[in-house]
Amino acid sequence: MTMATHSIVGANVAVILQANPALAGVAALVSHFVLDAIPHWDYQLKSSSSVTAEKVRGVHLLYGRALFFDLMKVGFDLALGLLIIGLLFYPAGWSVLTLAYIGAGLAILPDVVQVIFGKWRHSALIYVQKLHDFCHADLRLAGRPMIGISTQVLVVVVVIFLSRLF
Repeated sequence: MTMATHSIVGANVAVILQANPALAGVAALVSHFVLDAIPHWDYQLKSSSSVTAEKVRGVHLLYGRALFFDLMKVGFDLALGLLIIGLLFYPAGWSVLTLAYIGAGLAILPDVVQVIFGKWRHSALIYVQKLHDFCHADLRLAGRPMIGISTQVLVVVVVIFLSRLF
């Protein structure tokens, strides 16, 4: 899933569970693994190479021109998600908006850990990365971006709809 999808879903999950902030944070984090279990499309990072340590996959970013364009791509993806979150939750007030952004941050955290693991293979990160790999769908929609993007838009719309019911 893209950063925008993870962040929007994590924000909505956190806001749905706002009566219990600890549960809201845990649920936002868990939403990442639930979404990754759904077959999906991801854009390719041209600056990354797969790293395997102790049978655990990580992402190793290679410095150079490709990294600059990848950072722009990921930055746009993340900014899009944060903008949508802002539009959805700004009217509800600062406390709800803050909780939504915290939920978004927790929802993208496993992907951040994956990049950190690519550079620094600490034993604590291995367990997080093993969980990430275990939960990730085996079926990838790499060659089918229209299906993959449509699926993600559908997931986001359903989650936003459900958050409005609660």
